[in-house]
Amino acid sequence: MTRPAPYIAVALLAAACAVTAACSGTTNSPAQPAATTAPAQATPAAPTAQPAAHVDPCALLTPAEGQAALHKPLGAGRKVSAGDLDECAYDSAGPLIVAVLRSPFTAESLKRLIASQNAGPYVKTTGLAVPLAGLGDAAYSIDKAGIVEVLKGQTVISVTSGSTATSKQVAQAVLPHLP
Repeated sequence: MTRPAPYIAVALLAAACAVTAACSGTTNSPAQPAATTAPAQATPAAPTAQPAAHVDPCALLTPAEGQAALHKPLGAGRKVSAGDLDECAYDSAGPLIVAVLRSPFTAESLKRLIASQNAGPYVKTTGLAVPLAGLGDAAYSIDKAGIVEVLKGQTVISVTSGSTATSKQVAQAVLPHLP
């Protein structure tokens, strides 16, 4: 069975984040495995950066905000953690995933991560990420997959839905809840 583009993109983002954390020498637990190969572009925030604050992705979107963005009830979120990524999947609002990367980022390190994603094997499925003005400190959209990735402070969120417009609305609602 072929996985839908949003899930491939989230998996790619998780893999890229794991590579980023492995390259930085920053880990969130001693048991986290290091990646065996790393794209040259995927580098973390400055070495002196503090770890990103732990953010529960299921606490970032209120039912009212979800209803306003989706035009249907949000329902309960299901938290999933993988590697350097925590995500909240709203199955009943489908498809909607709000993901938070645990590693700290800067605008430049996010730009390098996006460049790495754009050069990766899934770009044919997900499409290219392009800069998106007006959200956070830096933002990118992957229109073909309905993904918006936003940096606020040192925290990166990734919102995946049925359309980039919906993902942008959800990201706008989520941003005020970030540290």
